[in-house]
Amino acid sequence: QKGNILLDVGGGTLQQLRRTYGVDTDDILRHLRVIWISHMHMDHQIGTVQVLHARHLIIQEDIRQGRTVPSRDVLVIGQPSMGYFLGEYSGICGCNCGGHDFHSELDYQFLNSDLLLPPHQSHPDHILSNPFSNTFPVEQCASFFQETFGLTKFFNINVKHSFKAKALIIHHSIGWSLAYSGDTSYCEALVDACPNPTVLIHEATFEDALQQKALFKSHCTISDALSTGRKMGAYRVILTHFSQRYPTAMVMDEEDRGHTVVAFDLMRINIQDAPVLPSVLVRMENMLAYEAADDQAVEVE
Repeated sequence: QKGNILLDVGGGTLQQLRRTYGVDTDDILRHLRVIWISHMHMDHQIGTVQVLHARHLIIQEDIRQGRTVPSRDVLVIGQPSMGYFLGEYSGICGCNCGGHDFHSELDYQFLNSDLLLPPHQSHPDHILSNPFSNTFPVEQCASFFQETFGLTKFFNINVKHSFKAKALIIHHSIGWSLAYSGDTSYCEALVDACPNPTVLIHEATFEDALQQKALFKSHCTISDALSTGRKMGAYRVILTHFSQRYPTAMVMDEEDRGHTVVAFDLMRINIQDAPVLPSVLVRMENMLAYEAADDQAVEVE
């Protein structure tokens, strides 16, 4: 009701939004207030420009029609390299490059995600660095998130993946909390950052048999993600970011099954539905088992 937040914006995000929300997508983008980027790998940020450009066109049409605009700019939070990337892109707006016309404009303010680290992970140099002319004032963050979304906490922590990769922690004033791992190998800092979250969204890139590969790639196995959820005391764990090499079913014990759900494309969850989320796992297993049996039948034929 107050605004929307996007956590990571991979390629195809805009198209997935349109598939999910249909004619309501423009209103979703119109009320987009924050984009948070965990790290600079392309599957987590390459769709940002497309989303910002689509929103810009919607806002411009609202202005032409005399409609009230919720907010002109989106707050983009990410590594400094994300700020440089958006700045470079904005610099070619309206130019002709290689015979292609660029008429895209991006309405955003930028904030270095290092500025939202807890004190034990932050460094004074982060506070002194401000290379962007459109930087959002960090001292206004607490009031912005409280007044816009009712959030009492919005901060990120360093995790074990690529350079400056982050996880995100959110607390709402009515009591629920959310932790989002981004990409990481098993990380004690994430466990300590958010005790007893209502929902933990955690990557589970590799199956357990590929533990060494997971370590080499700085990703988690299913067991790594579930162990993080148990140690945090997470009420519900949503597993995501799966390798396409996965088998058709995930192996987990009854304790984990009681509070775990597996994410899928276009999935929508209301925080009020958290108690029934684990029931989705059973239905997904039944669906995958049906597909596996169908594939086997095709192979026999």
